[in-house]
Amino acid sequence: MKKVLMSLFVICITLSFYAFNEYESYDCKRCNGSGVCPLDYPCSKCHGTKQLRELKDCPKCDGSGYEVDRFGDKSKCSRCWGAKKEFVYTPCNYCLGTGIEKRDCMGCNGTGKVNR
Repeated sequence: MKKVLMSLFVICITLSFYAFNEYESYDCKRCNGSGVCPLDYPCSKCHGTKQLRELKDCPKCDGSGYEVDRFGDKSKCSRCWGAKKEFVYTPCNYCLGTGIEKRDCMGCNGTGKVNR
């Protein structure tokens, strides 16, 4: 009878230990608890160049491709060379100019914690 009680006691302690640890959370081993994927991915907007490139009308000729000098003669624009448009570069606001996109960790879904 003493052995039966002792074994029931051990079983109860073991079950309570596993039940308690089932809901306990630990730091994710993939991201060390930061929630951010440890791999660096190039930015999906600027593709790692750190700048966005837009095609806009040339500000010197207002998109006509020609400029008129002080004598009234028409010539190709000295800024866009008659192309009417030019590329304008601005810092990427998606990656904040780093060229690297941070993603949520797949192991913990960005929380930094995993359940056992």
